[in-house]
Amino acid sequence: MTATVEELAAERIVIITISAPIQFPTDVEIPLSSSVDFKGKAGTPTCRIMDFSHSNLQFSEMVYGLGGELGKPGGFWDQDVFHVLIGTNEWVKFGVDAMLEQEQYKGANIKGLVATREEALDMAYSLLK
Repeated sequence: MTATVEELAAERIVIITISAPIQFPTDVEIPLSSSVDFKGKAGTPTCRIMDFSHSNLQFSEMVYGLGGELGKPGGFWDQDVFHVLIGTNEWVKFGVDAMLEQEQYKGANIKGLVATREEALDMAYSLLK
């Protein structure tokens, strides 16, 4: 398993780190189920930080991941969950741009793409005030 989950329950933040090598479908299922479980425990709204800084995301993995999350509870389109992504990989950036700009991905609740965990936590705290 390459998806690890860290819960900051008092802050209503869950951090999911995806590390190489990415394993499908597990690395799509774990973030979704973890987000739904956490939302049930912590209440809403919550913030899911997806950390891709330890992966070497490829185009096909990005497309598979988006398709696996589309319209699912806890996923990028769940309006009760703010999403902040960490990563500098070109395909992470492309995926965020796609969710924010392309018609087929309209409605994603993406609040930002940052380069570090510290920036992601700062953004999450601001969103949950």
